Amino acid sequence: MVSVPGRSSGLHRPRLLVLTGTTAEAFAAVSCGAQAVGFAAGFSLDADPDSRYEGIRRATHYCRVRGVQVYAILNSPANADSAYAAPSMEATVYVSGAECAVANSLGAFEAARRAFPDWPIWAGWGLAAHNSDSVAALEQAKVSGVILPPELTAGEIAEIAGRTSVQLAAFVHRELCTFYEGHCVSPGVLSPGVGPAECDSWCRRGYTLEAGGAGEPGRRSARRRLLSIKALEALPMLRELVGAGLTWLMVDGAFRGPEHVAIVTGIYSSALDRLARASGSFAATASEMSLLASASGPELSTGYYERGPGAGIASPKWSGRPKDQATQIIDSDVAAEARARIAAGPPRMPVHMRATARVGGMFLLELADGEGHAVSISGTVPAEAARTTPLSHEYLHRQLSRLGDTPFVLESLQCELDGVAIVPVSDISDVRRRAACALELMRAAPRGERICDGASMPWAPARGLSSGRTEVAARVSNAQSAAAAAEAGAGLVCIGGEAFVPKVPVGISEIEGAVLAAHESGAKLYYATSRIIHDREMNAAREGLRRAADIGADGFLVANLGLMDLAAQLTPGAVIADWSFGIIDPFGWSLLSAMGATGFIIPPWLGRDGARLLVHGLGPGAPEMLVFGRVELGVSEYCAVDSVLGGRSGRRACSAPCMSGSFSLRDSGGHIYPVRCDRSCRMHVFDCDELDLIDTLPELGGMGIGSVWLDLRGEPSLRVADVCGEYVPAARRAFGGPRS
Repeated sequence: MVSVPGRSSGLHRPRLLVLTGTTAEAFAAVSCGAQAVGFAAGFSLDADPDSRYEGIRRATHYCRVRGVQVYAILNSPANADSAYAAPSMEATVYVSGAECAVANSLGAFEAARRAFPDWPIWAGWGLAAHNSDSVAALEQAKVSGVILPPELTAGEIAEIAGRTSVQLAAFVHRELCTFYEGHCVSPGVLSPGVGPAECDSWCRRGYTLEAGGAGEPGRRSARRRLLSIKALEALPMLRELVGAGLTWLMVDGAFRGPEHVAIVTGIYSSALDRLARASGSFAATASEMSLLASASGPELSTGYYERGPGAGIASPKWSGRPKDQATQIIDSDVAAEARARIAAGPPRMPVHMRATARVGGMFLLELADGEGHAVSISGTVPAEAARTTPLSHEYLHRQLSRLGDTPFVLESLQCELDGVAIVPVSDISDVRRRAACALELMRAAPRGERICDGASMPWAPARGLSSGRTEVAARVSNAQSAAAAAEAGAGLVCIGGEAFVPKVPVGISEIEGAVLAAHESGAKLYYATSRIIHDREMNAAREGLRRAADIGADGFLVANLGLMDLAAQLTPGAVIADWSFGIIDPFGWSLLSAMGATGFIIPPWLGRDGARLLVHGLGPGAPEMLVFGRVELGVSEYCAVDSVLGGRSGRRACSAPCMSGSFSLRDSGGHIYPVRCDRSCRMHVFDCDELDLIDTLPELGGMGIGSVWLDLRGEPSLRVADVCGEYVPAARRAFGGPRS
C-alpha cells in the first residue's frame, strides 16, 4: 500500500510526482528530488520500441531502490481492440513493482481493478473530476486518489478537499490544454481511429474569429493562435495550493528531455522544502521563475488556479513546444548545470552494518536500511588467528564504507570481534558487494507476491443493457422542437443540458411543454445534464434533475459523473450516459452500469469499426450511437471570444459579446468551426462538418447498435421535423422497427 502523509490542520509538505517518458527523464527526476515518478504504461520509455519492457523494468528498479514510488499512467486506448492489448503492458508495470496506477478512463480503471485487485488505482485527470460529487462517486468506486483537472481555482480545490477523504493531486507544471482533458475529442473526430490521448495540437493552429457568420465584412479578427494558451507554472501559488489540501503536486516532464525534468523538479523540490520551513509568507524567487522560463519558454501563467476563467491565459503567439524540441530553449549553462546534477545522482541512502568475525567462523555482515529491509551475508573463508594485527573497527569501517556505485552510504557500523581474528580483504570486499546487491534487490522487489490475472480476466461486463429498445432519439433545444421531433416519429426526445447564449436556459415551463408534447405523440422525454459542472453550479444542477422528474420526465441523459447517482435514484432503469464518458470497451461500461447507468452513447471518435468491436464485446442492442449533428470537439474555461472581443483585463470583467451574436473559427484551410458560449462563460467548439450517417443505418442495424441519436440543438423546429422525418423511416427499415 502506498504510504502518503494524511491531512492535518497545519501546512503539510505535499509529495512531488513527476511524469516522465524516458528512462533518462526518470533518472533525472529521482536525482533532483521527486518522491514519485510516473510514466505511461502504453508508451515506450525509450526511443527503441523493442526496449519498452526493459526500459520499464530499469526505470522501476532504479526508482524503487532509491525509495521513489512508481506510478503507471494508464491512458485511454483508441478503441476496444487496444483495450484488449493493454493488460500485457500493465502486467509488466505491475509485476515490476509499480506502487500505483493512474487511470485516465473509466475502462482503464475497471480493467486494472479486475486484473490487479491489490493495486491502488488513482482516478486520472482525464476523468475530469471537477466537482465534489464526481470525486465522491470515484471514492465510492474505491479509487485511492484523484488527480484534479487544472481548470479549478485554488478555492474550488479547497472545497473538494473539505468534502472527501481520498488523496488529491493537481498539476503545477505542464503544457496547459485548451480544452478539458477527457472532454476533448478533436483528435479522434478530426483524425478517425485516433484516441483522445493522441493529441495533434489542432488547437495550436492559426484561426480567424468570425462574428455573425462566415464572410461578413468587417467582422473578423486577424489570424492568430486564438485557442493557444500559456503553459501552467503554479510556483507563485504554491502556498495556496498546499493550503487547499493537495497531498501530491505533479510535474509533467514527459518527453521534454532530462535537463528540463531536472530543472523543474529541482526548483519545486527545493520550494516545497522552503515552504515547509516557512512560518510566514512564501514567494517564488526571481531566479526560480527565470529558470522555469528557461526550461519551458516565456509564456507562463498560473492557469485557472488564481483567477478562474480566461484571465491572462491567452497566448496568441505561443504554438506550444514540440516534445522533441523541448530542450532547445534551455540556456547552455543551465543545461550543463542540470546534467551535472543528474550525473551526481540522488543522495545515497544511509545503511547500518553489523560485522561479526571470530576465529574459525565465517565473516558475517548484516546490512539494514532502516526501512524494514535487512540482509545477512556470510563469507567463504574461515577467519584465522592474526599473526600480527587482527581486525579492528577502524579497519572494517574503511573497507565496508567502500560502497562504490551502489545507492548506499554507510551511516553506522557495529562490530563483534574476538580480538584476534583476521579475514582476507578479498573476502570482506566480496561479502560487502553481495550484501549491497542483495539489499538493492530486496528494495526493488514489490512487497508480497504479485500475480497478474490479466490473461484470464473476464471480458464481459458485470451487467448488460436491459432496455432492448431500437428507436430514433432526438436532442433538441426547446418544447416546440420537442413537439416537432415527437410528431415526426422520434421515440425519445431529449431536452436540457448546456444553456448556450443568447438562448435562454431551459426552464420549468419549457420542460413541462416538452413532456406534454412528447407524451402526446407516444414518445419519451429525457432531461439532459451539462457536461462541466463545478461545485458552485451543483445545487442548481441537482434541483434541475429533481424538478424534471417531478414534472414527468421519463429518464435522464447524464453527462457528468457527479449526477449519475441522483439520476439513477430519480428514474431507475432510465439513465443514459452521454458519449462524454468515453466508453469504448466493456470494462468502462461495467463500471458505469454499476453506478446506475442503463445505457450509453458511443463516443463519435470511435468510428464504425470501433463500434463494431465494442458491440461484439457487449452483445446486440447494447450501445447507442450519434448519427446526426455537429460533434462538440471540446469545452474550455478559456473563451476565445472573450480574449478577442471581451475586453477583460485586471479587474475588468468581460463585456459578454457572446450575448449578442454568433461566432466561429476559420482555419487556414477554410474550415469553419462554430463556437458557442454557455451561461457559465465556457466556450464550446464544434466540428466544421455536420455528422450524417443515414446511409450507414443498415450497417449499424446489422452490427447490433441500439438507438440512434440526432443532435438537433440550436436547429429550428422545421429542420428538426425534416431531419427526424428522414431518419425515422430509414431507421425502421434498417433496424426492423421499434422494439418495446
